Amino acid sequence: MNKELLLSGLQKRFRYPIQNMGRFELIGFSNLIKRFGTTDFRRLPGDPLYEEIIKTGLILGYNERRTYNGEFYGFHWGIDIVSSNGTPVFAADEGVVADVFSIDDLTENFKGEAYGNCIVVENAYDCQKVFTLYGHLAFLGNKYVKGNNIVQGERIGTIGKGFTNENGGWPPHLHFQVSLSGEGLFAYGGQELEQETINPKKIFGLK
Repeated sequence: MNKELLLSGLQKRFRYPIQNMGRFELIGFSNLIKRFGTTDFRRLPGDPLYEEIIKTGLILGYNERRTYNGEFYGFHWGIDIVSSNGTPVFAADEGVVADVFSIDDLTENFKGEAYGNCIVVENAYDCQKVFTLYGHLAFLGNKYVKGNNIVQGERIGTIGKGFTNENGGWPPHLHFQVSLSGEGLFAYGGQELEQETINPKKIFGLK
């Protein structure tokens, strides 16, 4: 299916995974670094500006060049929706659980799990598969297994704790990514992943 046609269909069907996220500030990652003067966000809790961002919400964009402490990680192929830990996360559309990862351990066992606790939902639009990934959730327990049906608007979890392995050592946020294939589920990569993903900002009309 043509991506523009698919995008139009998703715009009509998808709902916000975080309530009222349309009111959140949308900012580029480079501007966030300028605002705080660091990429080591572990230093920021207690800073009034940081605490206000966590309270009111913030969205970091798609196809952004991400560099942490001088190290280039790649281009970011989802959006990061920053909000307080425990914020409810809802299914953007109906579908079937394609993959799920949940572990009640915030230490060594999380190594290599870039998304922490996460769930991937397979949706279908006129025979075109679309995968929506919800990353950095709090512990899911045994709530879901592969093949479970998901209802649009269903509360599938909550945002995990910031500065733990649930959130990759970052402030509390939901990583939301829309992909046309399993290859497009990587958070970071080269420009070739643009063909395998769809910009959530365009889906939700975020400006």
